[in-house]
Amino acid sequence: ASCLSPRQLHITRPLLSNRFKEWVPRGGFAPRVANLTPAQYGEMHPGIKEFIDPYELNPELEGPGRRWYASEIRLKSGQDLEKLWVVLLKERNMLQSARLMHRKRKTQMPHWERMGMVRKSMAMIKLVLKERELERANIKQHKDALAAATASLNEMSADSADPATDATPALPIAPPSGSST
Repeated sequence: ASCLSPRQLHITRPLLSNRFKEWVPRGGFAPRVANLTPAQYGEMHPGIKEFIDPYELNPELEGPGRRWYASEIRLKSGQDLEKLWVVLLKERNMLQSARLMHRKRKTQMPHWERMGMVRKSMAMIKLVLKERELERANIKQHKDALAAATASLNEMSADSADPATDATPALPIAPPSGSST
């Protein structure tokens, strides 16, 4: 049994780059996508389309909508707020991806004001959720105070119903004034 030196040991194992030769692109580990349009990149990777701005794919779309106001969000249920938060989070991620792409290409991002609208809408959701949390805490505090007051009144009424435990002394009845006795 001959022992191989560490220098000779690497010959017996396949090299990492040879094992994964079929998926490693020539010239490096990451393909160059800087010159691809968003539509071309979306065709290469179908799941990535959620991160591509629809105004990049179709510039003829009409302008974006407006932000959500707190008065509108207050009307929504908790489940609707969760769904809206996820939609806004995806929109924010997509806009940040588009912003980075435009910054790299040194071009103007269409409808850049959407970042502010998404940020303000998410802030309004947080505000409404905080209001609901404070209201729940306030209601719980009032319920606890009401329960304590009710228990106290019930205890007092139970004590006064039992004459043996009545600790209040009987007051003497004074004769009416002006009468002589």
